[in-house]
Parts: sequence; structure tokens; C-alpha cells
Amino acid sequence: MHTFIRSFVLNLVNVDQENVQVLYGGSVDAQNAFSFLREAEVDGVLVGGASTRADEFEAIISAAGTVLQAKM
Repeated sequence: MHTFIRSFVLNLVNVDQENVQVLYGGSVDAQNAFSFLREAEVDGVLVGGASTRADEFEAIISAAGTVLQAKM
């Protein structure tokens, strides 16, 4: 779905691919953040309720850091 969304946006407007960021906006928590963030077409996640619990949010940030380090 993220690939489709990215392609749709790129065909709709005249921008470079680097300027299109696709976020996963479903239910993100400490258990699934890593799985979503490691997907090639997912540029980030929209954290909802998990952001109100410090331990959950910290685990999501940690997962994001792990994915970013692996991409370097």
C-alpha cells in the first residue's frame, strides 16, 4: 500500500521522489514499531496513544534508532 501511495503522489504532482515521505499511520506501539519502520517504503510512523506512555514511546524511539543505524 505504501508503494502505491508513493507512486500515486508522484504521478499526481511534479516533485522529486526524495520529497515524498510516506508514514504508517495505524496503531504503532513498542511491539510493532520496528516491523513497520524497517519496511523500505515506510519513511516514518505516526504515533498516537503510545506517545502518552513514556516506556512505550521510548521503545518506539529505540526501534527507530536501530533502523536508522542499520540503513547507514
